[in-house]
Amino acid sequence: MRTRWLNLELEGYAEHVPARALHELLGVAAGDGLAAHVATYRGQLGVNVTPGHPATEFRHFFVEPLAELVATQLRVRASASPNRLMLEFEPEMGGAKLSRLASFTSDVFDRAVLGFVASLHLQLGRWP
Repeated sequence: MRTRWLNLELEGYAEHVPARALHELLGVAAGDGLAAHVATYRGQLGVNVTPGHPATEFRHFFVEPLAELVATQLRVRASASPNRLMLEFEPEMGGAKLSRLASFTSDVFDRAVLGFVASLHLQLGRWP
């Protein structure tokens, strides 16, 4: 289970998430702590600001490999970023009803990466 999770973190979730529930993908029971942690740190609150859609809050599950999230985290930290980041999503990822343009707080990548680190520490503490 941990190997599967770490492989998904390294390779990204893009090809897997739409096909199966997260707990199934991780190979854990529904309601398992690991699945809850992954959903929390990869699922970040944003605001849909897609033109023609109402501005509504939603959770976006970041599917990118961990290295890409870290690289983006470092770029955002090094920039004179505003309080909010605007992220544009691919049409096939968003679909007609989902957000194509979203606003997130500038610490969104910090939360995702640090959430992974916290989960890793928890998992290592439970290692038999």
